[in-house]
Amino acid sequence: MLKETLQQLPVRLLRCRAKQRFTLTIVFHPDLNRIGQQCRPETNSIEISRLFPLFGFAGEPLQPLSDPFVSRAPVLLSKQGDSWRLERKQSPIQLSDASHQLIERRDFTAQQLHQGVPVILAGRIVLLLHLSLDVSADSPDPMGLIGVSDNLVDVRNTISKVAPLHSPVLIRGESGTGKELVAKAIHQQSPRHQHKLVSVNVAAMPKELIATELFGSVKGAYTGAVDRKGCFQQADNSSLFLDEIGEASLEMQVSLLRALEAGVIQAVGSQHPQQVDVRVITATDADLQQLIGDELFRMPLLQRLAGLVIEILPLRQRAEDIGCLLSYFLQRRLADTAQENKLHAADQEGYCYWAWFFAFCCQLQWPGNIRQLQNVVTQLCVGLMGYKTVNQFDWLSFSDGLAHTAITALQSQASINEVSSIYTRGKRKPSEITDEEMLTALENNHWQIKLAAQALNISRAALYQKMDASELVRRVSDIPATEIERCYLDSRGDMEKMVNQLHVSKAALKRRLNEMGLN
Repeated sequence: MLKETLQQLPVRLLRCRAKQRFTLTIVFHPDLNRIGQQCRPETNSIEISRLFPLFGFAGEPLQPLSDPFVSRAPVLLSKQGDSWRLERKQSPIQLSDASHQLIERRDFTAQQLHQGVPVILAGRIVLLLHLSLDVSADSPDPMGLIGVSDNLVDVRNTISKVAPLHSPVLIRGESGTGKELVAKAIHQQSPRHQHKLVSVNVAAMPKELIATELFGSVKGAYTGAVDRKGCFQQADNSSLFLDEIGEASLEMQVSLLRALEAGVIQAVGSQHPQQVDVRVITATDADLQQLIGDELFRMPLLQRLAGLVIEILPLRQRAEDIGCLLSYFLQRRLADTAQENKLHAADQEGYCYWAWFFAFCCQLQWPGNIRQLQNVVTQLCVGLMGYKTVNQFDWLSFSDGLAHTAITALQSQASINEVSSIYTRGKRKPSEITDEEMLTALENNHWQIKLAAQALNISRAALYQKMDASELVRRVSDIPATEIERCYLDSRGDMEKMVNQLHVSKAALKRRLNEMGLN
């Protein structure tokens, strides 16, 4: 029965995609509460004006755009085969794109609509023309997960279903997509919410302290050992979030598997096993199946962790969420800098600079996902300080900066696509890489493990394994404290200089410096 269900799954996914409908999403509106509202027209000809069509969130009354600067005389959207045509006709409503180009008539292909096309109405309102499933978000920010895309609606629905269960959950998604927020939402919606969620970054866990970090220790277990609770004891009757699980060493994987199979742990130095009730939630941006093929991740552990899987798509695949996220971040950052009034500023003709900013952001690829978007908002809010209104701000210079960001993002996206094609062809086997080649890649990438691993076309976990086994690479724990102190003084605490001099990873060096009190 299970086999038949799995065989039918691709067919069901294709049917699901076939139900996608043409959708209009409000990316920006002077009334910020309208951002994220959607309209899924029933016909192939749509008039857009101040009065029509109607937008809203699921379960709430629908309402027109209702902006006084948008005329009652409509512009027309009509289906032309697989494309949609936007025509101004005789309407006085000015139409433009994020490049400030006016639109009299323009066709948008199905491929463009899959990516999402922002259109600015009267310089005030931004609508995203795109395709989506026939589902609606109940509000722009339930469970702390901001957005109205199909993916986030599905994620929230899945959280509601899995939160009451005890089953482990694996969250998949690129860095910066909000995996930790999903973990927190699962915990908050579960019966365990009265206890604190315990979060651990597996990649930052020192290899020599794995057992102690996971299961705790008793006084006298080793030199300097004290009675200490590990993360499993801290999460007893609660939830344990293990981030970057793809970076777990094989030793850690063995320890985790034993704890998950039996629900029993044993502190380092203790003679008494302890039963714990822990709901484990993990997250990764790694291809665990590929790591299993490279013998760097254990299949039994994946089977234990992936009882339920939630996947968050990158921001470039859900442009309809960008307006909600920008509004959220801007309101908070502007409030932090006492500039709340600037988000509503417009000149006498009603032109809103924010409309252009929101539209332009919808066109960027955002390789750093939500984290990168948040950083851009912070930079903008700092730049606005000292100006009484947004009209006085040097938007031309800022637009040049955004254009540079767009180019950088597109280049990064090309890199992502290139890496994806490499994944398709298959990663290199770690055994094919010599120690000399590994050392060259590390030096060329300033000992940044992620970049060096990409250059070698192996996973980060595989690179860590090779570094541990190589005589050419020293472990930070093996370097005498006096040598580190001397390097720290010579470089005046400059991490880049220390990494290049000591030939170690920056993350490992930071941990050692913290242990030595040199931070």
